[in-house]
Amino acid sequence: MEGNGRRALPLFAGLRGGATRPSAPHLEQARRSLGGPYADDVDAAMIGRFVRAEPHEGVVLHADASTVDVMVSAGVVRRVERSRVVALDDVELSPLRRRMAGDVRRFAAMPAGRRARFATEGGGEDEGLLIEKCRYGALLALDDGRVVALGFSRMIATVAPG
Repeated sequence: MEGNGRRALPLFAGLRGGATRPSAPHLEQARRSLGGPYADDVDAAMIGRFVRAEPHEGVVLHADASTVDVMVSAGVVRRVERSRVVALDDVELSPLRRRMAGDVRRFAAMPAGRRARFATEGGGEDEGLLIEKCRYGALLALDDGRVVALGFSRMIATVAPG
């Protein structure tokens, strides 16, 4: 502890000593953070539907034969057994929930292998090659060679070839 009773944390000690910066996350870590690869057997009819999976309600992000991933609030996803899911009528949705469902449907329609626009953290837009879709987002290759992992809500649209 320092003399003022505060503890000095070694947050930057490694930088002064010539240590290297921490390495960027590996692609496998990025895939896991985005829920894993987008399954080939996805039930496209369920994606973007608003459902009740007791005790939660939310938008379906991913669905296969046995499980459904339901976004119950921003950044919170619950994986539930498909047998526990009941589809709700879109008429019942608030404007916010309609927007969430629209974001999910738009992302689901984006094909991998195409250039795509996305929202940057600064509020602008950028573009990259959508190299892999995951359950909750995508991996994009930027023109400078970096690969970024983005949540589906930051994806805007694919760019028409040509």
